[in-house]
Amino acid sequence: MVKISACVIVKNEAKNILRWLKCVKQIATEYIVVDTGSTDNTVELAEQNGAAVYHFAWCNDFAAAKNYALSKAGGDWIIFMDADEYFLSNDCEKVKQTIKKHSKSKVVSGFICKLINIDVDNNNSFINSVYQIRVFRNLPHLKFRGHVHEELVNSSGKKMKIEFMSAAVIYHTGYSRNIIKSKLERNLLLIKEKIAQRGEEAKDYFYLADCYSGLHDYDNTIYYARKALEANLKFVGMEGHVQENLLTALMLKDAPEQEVREAFEETLAQFPDSAKFALLKGIWLFDHKYYLAAEEWLQKGLDLKEMNDNAAEKDAEKLEMYGVQHLLPIVYQYMGDLSRLQKQLDKASEWYRKGLRENRYRKSLLRNFLSCQQELDAVELIQVLNEHYDKKDDADFLVAVLRNMHFGEVCLYYNQNTEKNKLTDTEKYFFAGNIKAAAEEQQQRMICQYHLIIWLLLRMQIPLVDNLRFSLLMPETMKGVWKSMVQGTELSPAGRITAQSVRNLQAALQS
Repeated sequence: MVKISACVIVKNEAKNILRWLKCVKQIATEYIVVDTGSTDNTVELAEQNGAAVYHFAWCNDFAAAKNYALSKAGGDWIIFMDADEYFLSNDCEKVKQTIKKHSKSKVVSGFICKLINIDVDNNNSFINSVYQIRVFRNLPHLKFRGHVHEELVNSSGKKMKIEFMSAAVIYHTGYSRNIIKSKLERNLLLIKEKIAQRGEEAKDYFYLADCYSGLHDYDNTIYYARKALEANLKFVGMEGHVQENLLTALMLKDAPEQEVREAFEETLAQFPDSAKFALLKGIWLFDHKYYLAAEEWLQKGLDLKEMNDNAAEKDAEKLEMYGVQHLLPIVYQYMGDLSRLQKQLDKASEWYRKGLRENRYRKSLLRNFLSCQQELDAVELIQVLNEHYDKKDDADFLVAVLRNMHFGEVCLYYNQNTEKNKLTDTEKYFFAGNIKAAAEEQQQRMICQYHLIIWLLLRMQIPLVDNLRFSLLMPETMKGVWKSMVQGTELSPAGRITAQSVRNLQAALQS
């Protein structure tokens, strides 16, 4: 029987540890949890659910903590995932069978896995993907190195055979928008502390560029990416990563055109068959309105993608260079935009559909897709949208987009299931075609707002002369009420009703 140890280091991971355990229990024979100082109930949950829990005094060194976990593992193979990472249940058995298949031969020492970062704060939308060694043999010469961005190192001096595990994908939630900034700031601080202790090392440039890129500090990203390139650093499974950080920072910073062109020229000379860099160039050209050249490079990138997909299966160490999934939503959107410029709406729709299959929560992509659906009636459009979206779970997102477009009936349909982006009564009347009711509702809302403003001005005892500009914006009835209430003169019957509303509001707010 093949023994598999699942390992993790944790600190305050109560919200994630049960999902991690549920996942690894379908694969591993033992579950090693190393706690580095949790103050929540992470440890209790792990122990209650069958994990062997060990305690490690945190020393600002992720590699040290991970190596401690390895020292406690008794399996033939190791699966090392963070607490906020998991395989889908359907993939767990595939992982287990892949390990068993390669156990007897002793040829393969580990597997590079595709890791997809998803944003749980944005409907589990795709952020990006990377490739990392997460499954490997439990060998004494395989240890982690690096206090922040730890990597698995082979100290034997012999070349290891690493294969790509195509059977399954790891999902990572730790880069969600409400989490990532604090993580990157923490990592940046740890890197700087280490540099202060032992001085700068070339590998620091790689990790500093990565941190600054995530923090959107493009000047520092460019600076350290170039230093990393000068040092000619190479990381297994991360080929082209530094170049991508550099090019992306130059693009987002809107660097001078000549500087960007030169950076692309150097990168494409080094990676002439990389779909990633061809697509990035196409995106940059489109953003700068070089549409003919953009179409050429985007199509070239898509052609190379087909070639790269096949090559990635054979050369696991080049997976990062080949990975382009994070670029596909914008690539397909731009290809659709180019087709739309050429009045090819059916072709544009197909490109947009491809984009939505990659990331259905990209608002500009959905808006552009909807702009090609003007001839569909409400029922037909709802059927099309339901192919890509869940009418309940995605209702808030759809209403947020549809309410600003000319699809009133469709918007009303999804509004039935909204929680956050509910339509106002005015919008409901308007989208239903009852313009008179919509106007009356909006007028009533405006009167209520004027009531509140009048009361606030009176409470603040601001002289009438200071509010002449404001009074000019009022309807005639409101102007009369405002003037009479300030000057104490007689009110008309309609004015008395409005004035009483203001007094009622004042009494309610004072109570």
